[in-house]
This record gives sequence, C-alpha cells and structure tokens, in this order.
Amino acid sequence: MEYWTPKYWEEHEQECETILKDQNSWDQVPDLNSIPSSELKDGMFVKYTGMIQDMLNPVFYFDKYEVLDRKTQSKHMYSGRFKESLFCQNGFHFRSNLRARMGIILGLHNGDIGFDTRDLEDPNFHKCYICGKFFARWIVRGTERLVFDVNTLCDDCFKKYNYVNDISSEEIASTRKDLKLLLTQLLMGDDVAADYLICYLLSRVYCRDEVGFALGKFSLNIFHRDLATSCSDYAQMLYDILKLLVCKSHYFELNVKSLNETTMIPRKDYNTNRLKSGLLQLSSSTYLILDEIHLQPGQLNNTGCLNVKALSSVVNNQRMSYDFQFYDGTFPTDIPVLSLSDTKSMLPSDCHIKLKPDPSCSSVIRETFSAAHQYLKPELLNKIRTYISWIQNRGFDIPENLTEIVQKDFVEMRKENKKTDANDLHTLIVLARLMSLSHGHSELTEDMWKVALAMEKERKSR
Repeated sequence: MEYWTPKYWEEHEQECETILKDQNSWDQVPDLNSIPSSELKDGMFVKYTGMIQDMLNPVFYFDKYEVLDRKTQSKHMYSGRFKESLFCQNGFHFRSNLRARMGIILGLHNGDIGFDTRDLEDPNFHKCYICGKFFARWIVRGTERLVFDVNTLCDDCFKKYNYVNDISSEEIASTRKDLKLLLTQLLMGDDVAADYLICYLLSRVYCRDEVGFALGKFSLNIFHRDLATSCSDYAQMLYDILKLLVCKSHYFELNVKSLNETTMIPRKDYNTNRLKSGLLQLSSSTYLILDEIHLQPGQLNNTGCLNVKALSSVVNNQRMSYDFQFYDGTFPTDIPVLSLSDTKSMLPSDCHIKLKPDPSCSSVIRETFSAAHQYLKPELLNKIRTYISWIQNRGFDIPENLTEIVQKDFVEMRKENKKTDANDLHTLIVLARLMSLSHGHSELTEDMWKVALAMEKERKSR
C-alpha cells in the first residue's frame, strides 16, 4: 500500500476497498496518530483513529473539473478528490472546498482572497476557466470526506475500532485471579466489592430494547464513611491504577464548585456553526470515575442542576442530551460510571455497595497502592488489558432451562420484598452475565446464577 496514490485509488477503488477488508492489510496502513510529521508525504495513504465530535454542514467540492486554455482552446480533465486546491494551467491553484450559503456557491479563493464563482471572468483569473460537477458529501459518514482545518482527509474506509485478542481458558482463570487479588487489596480486603468492580470493568451496553433501555449497563457506587479520613486522595489513587487497566478513562472530582462551573453538556453555537464539547461527550467504553468523597452541602446554580440531571441520565439510561438551544437532541451513550463516596452516592447507580474494610488493610492503604504499581509489570498489564477487551466482545446466551429458574427466583424475591422491580431483575441478570463471562463462560449456568444471588444478598445486607 506504500504505492497507493490518490490517482491509483481512483483507478482501483473497488480493489483497494476489498484489500482493506482484510484485518492484516488494515493494520499495515500507517497510523496518522503516531507518524512523525517529518515522515508525512503529500498524497500519502494513512488511517486516523479518532472520535466524531460534530457534524458540520455539507461540504461541496469538485469531483471532476475541466480546465480550458483560452489561448490554445485545449481542454484537460482533472480530478478534484483528495485535494485542497484545484490545479490550473500556468501554476494557478484554486481552493477546492465550496461551501453552500444562501443557495449560492461561494468560497473559491486564491490565498486569502475570496471571490464568487460568478467572478471567474475577472481579469485577474483570465488564464484559465473552470467548469465542473459539484458533489455534496456529509463530513461524518464513513465513506465520505473528513475536513480538519487546513488539511483534508478523505475517509474512504471507516471501521469502528474494537480491541479483540485471543485468550485461552487457562489465561482467563489466572488473569482473573491476579486481577481479583489486586482489586481486593486496593479495596481494603473486601473481596465481594472486588468482584463487583471486576464486573464493572467488563460491562458494556450490548444492545437496546424496543423502548431504548440500555441492556448491559452496570454503574457502580462504592462507599464507606471512613474513605475521606483514612485516605483523603483514595479515589485519585484508585483511578491511577484503573486507568492502567483500560483503554479510555476519565476522572472527575464531584463537588459543588465543579458542578457549577463545568460544562458537561455539549452545546451548539450557531454563530460559529460548531458544537462546543462537554465533559460527558465521551466515546463508547470510556470509564468515568466520579470522586464524591469530599462532596459537601452547597447551593447549585442552573448549570450545576443541569449537570446533575445529565449525569443521572447517563447513569440511569445511558443517554445524553445535547443542547441545540431551540431543542434538545438525545443520543445513546456507553459510559460505565463508577462513583466513590463516603456515603451513598447522590447519583443513582445500578449497584450501591458499602465497603467492608479489613482493619489490617485499611491501616496501610498508601503502602498497598505503592506496592500495586510495582506489582503491575508490563506483562501482567497486557494480560489484564487483553482479558478485559476479550470478555467485553464475547457473546453470551441464557439457556431456556435457566430462564425458568430465573423467573421462579424473581417471583420469590418479589414475595420477600414488594419493592423489587424489573430494574432489580435486570441488574441481577447483568451481574450473573458478567460474573459468568469473567470466568470464561459463554452461557449462564445454575451455579453462576446462585453466585450472583449470593452476591446481591451480601451486598444488600450491608
């Protein structure tokens, strides 16, 4: 693919697209994120890893254009794709991006001097004449153009990036054992909370039902009254470990000041025609860790109230509302949320678990975190990362015979506690699913269902 030029792509487009469907070929394409600028060449074929943050207006450009030499009356046809400017004779170049405004095609310009396409007869541009066919391409579509400031990238192949690696059953068992040992120590000897944290790390929204309910979401709140006194920066230290285990993560200290002053909700600015990003505009599978340990009572302003509402929507429904000023646009999200607090979180969560520290562990918590960093050698980190990514992308089934057992147990739960509802059942099924997957199982077994029931019974008894 080193010889792929814009001209070669245009002449062999179907062949090139077929080649790129092969994962090995795709992996060989140079990554623009990591290539030194000194190695970049004009017309170089590259791939780019990123998040689509905004959808701009359509960009119009010449798919093909014809240049007429007024002196010789000869005509030459050129391609306008993959170019920032249109080549004309005698060294003239024109900008190729043509934006629509008020129904008139504007934007052809030479350098910083703009002119209307109706001005092509201007004496300053008498040496050539351009005629061409306009094509509109939406910026965000995978097979269309992506424009980044001055540089133009034509995204002809789009792939959603998934981290999938093979892992044996023996590696699953040993890696889970190492991960639970690590998390148990970081959670002050609480092995039950460690299992819940493992499930949180493995969780993802795997589908949505007909009403949009996010199946698979698993938000978690771990709390204990002594977290603030025993270790003031406990949440930050735990995050510093967790961010080593996952691909994408974000830490946010939740307090009245940060809620009142932080822009969490993306907002459309019609003056610049840009979407101003907010803290919650995170890509899928970005782990959001909220530090509520030092949250104190206070007065929330309008921004703070909207931020709390937005956070609750992400935690509860995995949905995010964007502010388009005249209306709100709701978009699905997949942001696993972990909140750490000294009392039960002010935000809703699928599971609130009270930490049950071992005094022998809580007294040496700083030393434990220091040892954890030493324990996480590169080889073990790679094993844990592979384990998490592999589990997240694995399929899972619930056999019919287990469906009957689940229904029967749910009826019994309703008899014991009338407040038990469908959300409790969903959380229990997700927990059983994640616990099964964490042990390498691709379907629910009765034993793992009983393990999940026991975990929930222990959690609720605290």
